[in-house]
Amino acid sequence: PDVDQRQTSQTMRVARLYAGRPDVWRAASWRTLIELASPKISESVRQAFEAKLLAGETVSAPEIRRVRGRLKPGSPKRRPADQAPRMAA
Repeated sequence: PDVDQRQTSQTMRVARLYAGRPDVWRAASWRTLIELASPKISESVRQAFEAKLLAGETVSAPEIRRVRGRLKPGSPKRRPADQAPRMAA
């Protein structure tokens, strides 16, 4: 009951992307990893930031947010193909 669902969701996204990539998670802060794992960042941008980290450069969460742009408020809309099938009552 005391678990913050937003933090849990962020942790799961980071774990899915970087659990097997200690070279990345050792080089980045937790906040940076959360931003890199954002579903709103494109794969090519994510890979560019990962390459910077692996090259020994510093990457910050605010830098990633600037490149990503502003997020729209509210929950992201799911495409019909992503929606779970509904059961009839």
